[in-house]
Amino acid sequence: MGTLAEVKVFRDPIYTYIYVKDRLIWDLINTRPMQRLRRIHQLGGTFQAFPSAEHTRFGHALGVYEMARLIVETVPDVTKALNERERLLVLSAALLHDIGHGPFSHAMETLFNMNHEQLTIDLILDQSGEIYPLLQQIDICFAEDVAAIIAKTYERKLLVQIISSQLDADRMDYLRRDSYFAGVPYGNFDPIRILRVMRVVDGKLVFKQSGMHAIENYIMSRYHMYWQIYFHPIGRSYELVLSLVVNRIQILRNMGYSFKVEPTLLFTLCDYGQTIDLATYLLIDENTIYYYMNMFTTEKDEQLSELAYRFLNRQLLQYTNDMDGTKARQLKDFCQNYAKDLLPLCILDEPLAQQPYHYYQSHHRLGIAPIELLLEDGTLAEIADVSPIVRAISHEESERKRYLFYPKRRIQLLVEQNEQLAMTLRAHQLI
Repeated sequence: MGTLAEVKVFRDPIYTYIYVKDRLIWDLINTRPMQRLRRIHQLGGTFQAFPSAEHTRFGHALGVYEMARLIVETVPDVTKALNERERLLVLSAALLHDIGHGPFSHAMETLFNMNHEQLTIDLILDQSGEIYPLLQQIDICFAEDVAAIIAKTYERKLLVQIISSQLDADRMDYLRRDSYFAGVPYGNFDPIRILRVMRVVDGKLVFKQSGMHAIENYIMSRYHMYWQIYFHPIGRSYELVLSLVVNRIQILRNMGYSFKVEPTLLFTLCDYGQTIDLATYLLIDENTIYYYMNMFTTEKDEQLSELAYRFLNRQLLQYTNDMDGTKARQLKDFCQNYAKDLLPLCILDEPLAQQPYHYYQSHHRLGIAPIELLLEDGTLAEIADVSPIVRAISHEESERKRYLFYPKRRIQLLVEQNEQLAMTLRAHQLI
């Protein structure tokens, strides 16, 4: 397809400029699946805790493309290792890697048991869609090869590593981008130094030992971003209210309830276990969810209208740390005796755990490439065998947290006239 007559640029706070010179990349950017990402938050409900974290999957997709472009065009070993077709393969996969995401990103994926990676592959290989014909203009196998890189099954693992490994274009973009828009310093590291020490040995990406400290900083950035930003309980509370809305509309649907506005597109997601029509899936973005939420606030079903109001107006569930479930049991007993209608709003969430680097067998089991260092004697070693910092956080048992979410204000109103109840709940720090 060739190059553009003039290089296109996007202003970007992370890279200053994002450069597009390939006609294929420019045409892919302007497809419907890519433009839909403008209407999907990058961090799900996290913007409820960090108000400036309103950035989108579209900006991230461009950022991953730009980071991949810097790797394939400015790292000498990588540039020499790839031919022109492989360069375009990497850039296309970087740009398209998230087109399968649904509204609020990973929140909807968990809620509907969806796999955004598989949906991405399906959209790329959809012969009736916009992307497949563009990719096939390169050659008849190009679309399948782009999909294989995203699926991590492509035969040349170097191309997969650039997009998906423990130190890849995707992670290097989202850490810095998410940190910037959340207004926090935790995701800052030195990508320029990391690119300078990047090498290709035996067909895979490795890093000179002299760059180990920059990589340590990157791994610690991941650790801090997960616990400070990605796992923030307010963002999780927002997503749980969304899940309660979906659960309620499914119950009402099964009851034969007559909605004022039938949430047809939400039912499409609810039925995801069946074959999903990709053209219909592309209609579903966060504007769709907000429209239905506004309509739900007027429904005669009180539970649904309350939940929709909570979602739209940040009347979220209160949270408290409850690792062993003691507070949850106390609250359940209270609700069973005094307010059964509150039971659906009291949720003991799954324990949170995160490991910033997967060591030895763990990365092989997960299919994620390790970070290897090129030592001064020319041999390779996994970073955790050389860095005491990485070794320490890899071997230690992952930090774990578990939250109980509940409607604190509703409970307070119930116990205002009962001091004995109030004392019991205060003892468990629930009011």
